[in-house]
Amino acid sequence: MTAVDVLLRALVAWAPFHVLLTTFFTQKLGVPYVGAAKDVLLAAFVLSVAWATLRARRAPKFGWAEWSVAAYAAWLLAASLWEGAGWRAIAVGARLDLQFFVAFLAARHAAPFLPAKPSAYLRWFLAWGGAALGLGVLVRFVAHETVLLHLGWSGNLSNWTPGGAPPIWHGVAGANVRRFQGIFDGPNQAATFLLGYLAAWLAYMLPSPARRGWGLAGAAFLCGLIALTYTRSAMAAVVVAGAVVALWYAPSVWRKHRKEAFAALGVLSLVAGLFWFRYEDRLGEVFKRAGSTSGHFERMEIGWNQFKTSPVTGLGLASSGPAFRQSGNPVPAEEKTFIPESWYVQQLVEGGAPALVLFCLSALAVLVAIWRSRPLLAGGFLALLGMNLLLHAFESGWAVVPFLALCGVYAARAKTPSVPLKNS
Repeated sequence: MTAVDVLLRALVAWAPFHVLLTTFFTQKLGVPYVGAAKDVLLAAFVLSVAWATLRARRAPKFGWAEWSVAAYAAWLLAASLWEGAGWRAIAVGARLDLQFFVAFLAARHAAPFLPAKPSAYLRWFLAWGGAALGLGVLVRFVAHETVLLHLGWSGNLSNWTPGGAPPIWHGVAGANVRRFQGIFDGPNQAATFLLGYLAAWLAYMLPSPARRGWGLAGAAFLCGLIALTYTRSAMAAVVVAGAVVALWYAPSVWRKHRKEAFAALGVLSLVAGLFWFRYEDRLGEVFKRAGSTSGHFERMEIGWNQFKTSPVTGLGLASSGPAFRQSGNPVPAEEKTFIPESWYVQQLVEGGAPALVLFCLSALAVLVAIWRSRPLLAGGFLALLGMNLLLHAFESGWAVVPFLALCGVYAARAKTPSVPLKNS
């Protein structure tokens, strides 16, 4: 057991319970700075990897992913300095924009100093994440969300105030439903975590014939939870990413696992059918959400207009997105003026067109690196990238950092070629 190993395990174990522990200690007991634990653990992990590399006198190998992320970070910093952004804005903006890339790259370079096989960290992720999801299921379906009031959550339903306690649940206007969030801080955040967890679950269960049946049943259950978050972008992301991965494996599945494939399709059809019958009279309100949809596009249009004022350098880090609230700048009364509800539009506002291009190149490099080792995990990252078209899902560091760290551990096993291989 090494310091790198201990810190990686601590980060993965803390993250799923980050919201629960932070809310309880901060909102219920008044203990400050508990929310910084995840950032402290990530920083300590990165420093431990750097120190281990120095002690081993190893020259770190930089590939496409490292250079593209470095270029992306350097551009955001340069553009922010050019636009006169303050150091506080730069710090909080870089933290949200880069944390998941940092987790991936640090874990990738940590591989030589990890005593266990990648599968051990996959099981660790599934165990702690499963415990958090199991507790959330108990809260939602057994104890009911009101129990969270005793742990610091707010009874102000469907309404969150920055810096305040998360509500015990969110609804959908006109649909009379409670969106699943478990012990997390919102349904969108729960969906973000579930996308990564679903990919990790499949990556562990499907390769083993003995576990495959339980794996498919568990996947159906996780898809049901994603559906109960009523996060439309997450549902669409599951379908698209699932289709991409299925097409990749289609020849092998058709030759060797035809029965399991039809069984999986049948189970998923059953889940979709149950969802349809349960909410048949409210599907319009659940999926169309005219007010929500028009609000999304209004915010994106505002962000686009902000981008056009400085299309090359943007307006600097933390000029758009959730980080704006912590940037030290006056916060407008209307959130729509700085929350474009699209990670990609946020990149345009913060760093101009070059930032978006460099982010996409970085994301593609990371995706390819994961795909070369575990396509099923890559499918989870692809789903997260798709979900961020209409959300700022990457802002929820607790939900994405452990998954990207796990992906980094597996990506370290990939061979030299920079394109996906059929036998990966």
